[in-house]
Amino acid sequence: MRMTSPLFLCLMCSFGVSAGDRPNTGLETDSDVSLPPVQVVAGRPNWEARSDLDAANRAAARRLPDALQELLAATMDRRPDAMRPEHFRLVDGAEYGRIFQVQFDKVVVDLTVPYAKDETLDALRYLDGIDVLASADAPAFHVISVLVPPARLLDVALLPGVSGIHAAGGVTGGAGIVLHPKAQGAVGNQAEQALEVEAVRRVFPAADGGLLRIGTLSDSANRIGGGVATSQGTNDLPAGGRVSVVADMVGGSPTDEGRAMMELIHDIAPGTAQLAFATATGGQANFASNINVLATTREIINDDYVYFAEPWYQDGVVAQAVNTYVGNGGVYFALNHNFGNLSYESVFADGDADNYHEFSGGDEVQQITMPSGTAANPVSISVVLQWAQPLGAATTDLSLEVWNAGVDTMISNSTVNNIGGDPIESVTITNNTGAPLVLNMAVKRISGAVAGLTFKYQFFANGAWQVVMNEYNGGSGTLTPHAGTPSAIAIGAAPFSNRDVAETYSGRGPFRRFFDTAGAAVGPFTYDKPDFLSIDRVNTSFFGSDSGDDADVFPNFSGTSAATPNAAAVGALMMEMAGGTLTRADMHRAMRMSAIDLGTAAHDTTYGWGRIHALGAVVLGMGPGAEEYSLYPNQFGDVNFPQNLFGITDVDRIEFSFKTGGSTTVSVVEGHANMDPMLAVFLQVFDLPLALAYDGGVGDDAQLVFGAIGGIPNTAAILSSADFIGAAADYSFQINGPDQVILDRTGSLNGNGDDVAYAGNIGTVGSMQFAGYTAPFSGVMIATLNNPAFPAVLRVYDNAGVELATRLINTGSVGNAFIPSIVAGQQYVVQIVPSGYVSNGAYTLSVNFQTDALFKNGFE
Repeated sequence: MRMTSPLFLCLMCSFGVSAGDRPNTGLETDSDVSLPPVQVVAGRPNWEARSDLDAANRAAARRLPDALQELLAATMDRRPDAMRPEHFRLVDGAEYGRIFQVQFDKVVVDLTVPYAKDETLDALRYLDGIDVLASADAPAFHVISVLVPPARLLDVALLPGVSGIHAAGGVTGGAGIVLHPKAQGAVGNQAEQALEVEAVRRVFPAADGGLLRIGTLSDSANRIGGGVATSQGTNDLPAGGRVSVVADMVGGSPTDEGRAMMELIHDIAPGTAQLAFATATGGQANFASNINVLATTREIINDDYVYFAEPWYQDGVVAQAVNTYVGNGGVYFALNHNFGNLSYESVFADGDADNYHEFSGGDEVQQITMPSGTAANPVSISVVLQWAQPLGAATTDLSLEVWNAGVDTMISNSTVNNIGGDPIESVTITNNTGAPLVLNMAVKRISGAVAGLTFKYQFFANGAWQVVMNEYNGGSGTLTPHAGTPSAIAIGAAPFSNRDVAETYSGRGPFRRFFDTAGAAVGPFTYDKPDFLSIDRVNTSFFGSDSGDDADVFPNFSGTSAATPNAAAVGALMMEMAGGTLTRADMHRAMRMSAIDLGTAAHDTTYGWGRIHALGAVVLGMGPGAEEYSLYPNQFGDVNFPQNLFGITDVDRIEFSFKTGGSTTVSVVEGHANMDPMLAVFLQVFDLPLALAYDGGVGDDAQLVFGAIGGIPNTAAILSSADFIGAAADYSFQINGPDQVILDRTGSLNGNGDDVAYAGNIGTVGSMQFAGYTAPFSGVMIATLNNPAFPAVLRVYDNAGVELATRLINTGSVGNAFIPSIVAGQQYVVQIVPSGYVSNGAYTLSVNFQTDALFKNGFE
């Protein structure tokens, strides 16, 4: 970004000093220079509060995806808009028909049926108004696609054979590699490839920003050339009133950088309802005021502006406006800015009591070099000093000084009396000599206490090329102050052509706070900043300069000013696909867990949590969704489940749970040569993402390890981030969980080999029971489940965990599992689990062992 006017008046003179007021070192270098003294989503259905539904119906309603739940509730409330689902507005403001398929005022729904396909088809045909479009068989399950009137959604959810319900959001990918061109306009945005936005479009073709509203703050948007109308004329901005310039820059030197930012957003999220702009110029208060103006109707805001006097150690007015907006449910993306590592921070040290800070071993200056500048083209920057005292209540006065190479001439210093004011000072330094210029920085106490006082100065060199710190570069952070607040999502930059290496100018963390907004001492707190790396050096229709990184002639927009709107646009895709429910915490968590870790493992002060991966972030942001089918791990916590993806838009959602929690490994072992699996695991009841794995290339498997919680179901989402050839891609979903607690009932067997009418109970939804028996003799085993309080799955395993029998038993019914070829002395394990983990309650289990001879005598 570009500042349009200087914020500080700085002393720009050079003058000589007397021998008593300058260093007296006698040294050739400055290696030992000593200076003399001188902070349930509204509108969503609340099924528990509905008196017109019993418990079973409420439970069934909750099985529907969020969008269908909203549509169902609106239908039950007799809202007229629910009769036309294509135009039905979801809570987040998105139009249902823009995301999901609708035909003849009926919604297209895909049902996953693990076992009883024919019975489910018969039941669907019996329900008035439902049209069966097609059914398809897979080795282990079936899919039925149906047209459902909104009034019949609850009936579908009540069908016992249905384990998963999906609002149809796309079509199956065809054969071969499908091209997904850049979204909008005459000029494309290379971040679409570098941030994996094109992968989002492959898997979720409807993802386009979903009528969300995004605000942008910068210098100007409609001041250069034809302004917004020019960008609309090339389709690089949307027409039809979808761009709103709320408050543009007045006077100054506008660049329309805000318009360029909106072009980038439009490339990635072309479906946004509105792109709104307000200027950040006009002072910090105007910046904060315009954040508040945009905050009233925009779900996401991004900016690329900083004031030199925004406080570092305490939230200023801009940071507080960000905090308020995020506290009210918004998501705010702020640039790191482009100052690289050009700062110095320390606790004031004055070993020789001469009022100058000692950098190290008595050295009282820090040497820097400025590149060559001329009178016609000078190199000028501001340098700002701040220290850890409250705004408006400084009790210490410090001065920032600039000395020449020989430390015998002071080039510049700050002279403001800070006592009772703000602990902020600044100078401006310029090189117009026609050659590199060596200078020395010094910090001096003028008055007040300095014991234990933390201070920092920063070179506001946009692009970070104007200064080289030759020594004492402590990596103290150059982050934009309002990006440093925990509420903001701070964005760094990497070029599209080398997306895993941060730009040298990308702002660094960490960021620290010493005072609350009232000026009371806190902490100090050190925040993990920046948050993420995004992409810059991308094309716009007018802003920037053409780069050799690409083969076109369009201008490339560089800096964290470009990376930030690209990140915000990914946030819009995430929010849309999550139904508009993502808070800042939700979005940050999904971005963090899916980010490509770069630099030092986990968080670091250059890369944050890593480069944004749009597909992974969208998948995690969407949450677990409605499961397609349920898996029931054996007594060793294991499952091996063969499956297929039917096209690139297919996302399999598989639920599983354990009685006993512990470390769990889940894997997607691909069988298709071109599949590139992505695997996400969620804690189902809390819609909480636990982990994400993607292999990073075709031909590898996806695997992750997480800590499962006993009695709480998990959902795995499985998809392919790469297109694949053919109608389906086969894979195996493998679970290796903790060994389960088994109730040994061997001692309850009588002399006839019977354990009669054991009264059991599954206390919590998501749990199960295991009963173990050591066979008293060889022959057969019959396990009978009687009158369960839930639709039940009854299974029997051998001592190696191999499934020997499975039975589905309806609520209140009786069913048994018959196992031949029982071997005396071997353990057999009976598993009782509520089907789909949807309920819990009591049951009665009886087990009978019979010898082969007794069995033949009794039944032949």
